[in-house]
Parts: sequence; C-alpha cells; structure tokens
Amino acid sequence: MSPALLPRLVISHCGRGASPTPTPRWALSSGPAHEPRPPQDLAPHERDVPLAVAAVHHACDAMTGLAYAERERVRTAAGAGRILVPVRSLPETMDIPRPFASASRDRIDALMSCYKHTGRASAEAAARAGDAAAAIRAPSRVLTAARAAAEADREGDSGRPGRASAGGLSAAAEHHELPGPVEDVLRGLGVTSPGLVRRGAQIDRPGSS
Repeated sequence: MSPALLPRLVISHCGRGASPTPTPRWALSSGPAHEPRPPQDLAPHERDVPLAVAAVHHACDAMTGLAYAERERVRTAAGAGRILVPVRSLPETMDIPRPFASASRDRIDALMSCYKHTGRASAEAAARAGDAAAAIRAPSRVLTAARAAAEADREGDSGRPGRASAGGLSAAAEHHELPGPVEDVLRGLGVTSPGLVRRGAQIDRPGSS
C-alpha cells in the first residue's frame, strides 16, 4: 500500500469522521463505496483545515498501532498453533477428519507480511500527516511529541538506542517473527523460562549455534 494513498483511503472509509463538516448523506455502512468528497467539502473554510488534517493524522496513527499489535497477536497465536483454516481450503491430499486445521507456515507468513506492510505504510502516512500537522499547528501535533517521548523511554529502558520507524515505533517492536523449530519444541514442552526460550530462538536463527 502506498503511503501517499493511505490518507485518501482513510477519508474514503471514514469521510464523516475525517471532516469537521459531516454530511448527512454519509453513513458508517457507506464505506469506500461512497463517492469521495472533494477537498473543498472536507474543509470549506481555512479554519477547518487543521481539524481535517488532525482527523487523518489520528486515523493513520491508530492504524499503525493496530497493525503492529495485530501482527504480534498473530505471531503469538501461531506459536500456540491457534491459527486455523477450513480443511476444504487445504490440498485434497490432506485427509483431515475435522472442519478446521492449523494454518500452514506460508499462510501465516503471508498474513504477518500483510500486517507488516500495512503497519509500515500507515507509519509513513502518519509521519507525513504529522509534518503537516506541525506546519499548520493542528491539534494532533501532540501525537508526534508523544511518539518521540515513548521512543526515548524505550531506548532508556533497553540501554541502547532503537531505530525508530516512520510512525515512531522501534525496529525491535517490528521484528517479532514466528517461533522456529527449537523454540516451538520448548514451548510445546511447557518451558516458560525466558532465558531458555531466548536461547532456543537464538539457535533457530541462521548461522547461530
């Protein structure tokens, strides 16, 4: 998804919330099928522009956090074998006498990749909206300051700087992949020691011993 396209999608889906002058013709069920409103309708007066920018900024920021949070939930659920798919969607060679079965690794990888790219696009769009909010002193400019403060606290807790993404989320928060075979076995045996699980994850990494 292009970061430049994301604010337009936000307005298409949430045109009423992204506008300081809502129209009674728009309803939540309208979604993207509703014809996009022209800019002069979204902000008919100069004083309305900061509110429109703030609405898009808040929406992009929320989508960023949601994408990364959901990706982490998928990763955790996949590690516990709780991502299921209908058996009828699997190859016919797989004879499973149940309506659902665990999703294959490639499907889980595709789902996590979708969340990752959505998060990155949302983060970049939020950063651009933040620049616009700062330039015109929109109410949402506090979001940028809050993200920066949270990142500074995270760096202080870890003792080392983390590379911030466009939306203010550190690279470490983004880099949670699926458990490897050793970590899978440890978790399957009920091992909960953070040190042992971490060592298992290190062994799973290419080039580790």
